[in-house]
Amino acid sequence: MEYETLHVQMFGKFVLHYGSTPIALKKVATAKTVRMLQMILLAGAEGISKREMIATLYEWTDPNETISRNRNMNNLIYRLRKQLTAAGMPDEAFIVINDATCYWNDKIPLEVDTRDFVQLYEEAQHTTGPEQTALYQRANELYLGELLPTNMADMWFYEKSIYYKELYVKTIRILERTYRKDGSYKELIDLYSRASTI
Repeated sequence: MEYETLHVQMFGKFVLHYGSTPIALKKVATAKTVRMLQMILLAGAEGISKREMIATLYEWTDPNETISRNRNMNNLIYRLRKQLTAAGMPDEAFIVINDATCYWNDKIPLEVDTRDFVQLYEEAQHTTGPEQTALYQRANELYLGELLPTNMADMWFYEKSIYYKELYVKTIRILERTYRKDGSYKELIDLYSRASTI
């Protein structure tokens, strides 16, 4: 079976589209399920350990709770699958577990704004001239606000948000210098306007 791409927005708010179909999850009723999905999507190809997710989602650190923790995580993964399928995605094991590390199933292609943002920023650092400016511009435009603002009370997400915000501010500073040097004042005003709105 050929799968469509899952498009994920995490800057400013959490939005999912499977191909062109909006995916609406019941965020209030299944807050832990949604946060688990967000953690796995943010982890990317490196994945995230079950232990780290359990500690974040349940605030459990007692090693004697291993059985309960694994049972709870397995229940969350099962509920997430049911939620995503009910919302319009194919019935698939979305989460793959390998050596106690959770990954997004790479059968289903992903396009995640956070990943694209970092990739553009890193590519820009290895180029020069107009190409570099264009890459920084594209990265800057991807940042639509704080990472998952409804999760800011959670230290795991807060630290990630700070990381992305710092990169965003760097794009502003770099573009600001370039626009001033080139006399591109319209672009400079647009840059400031967008930053003040965010």
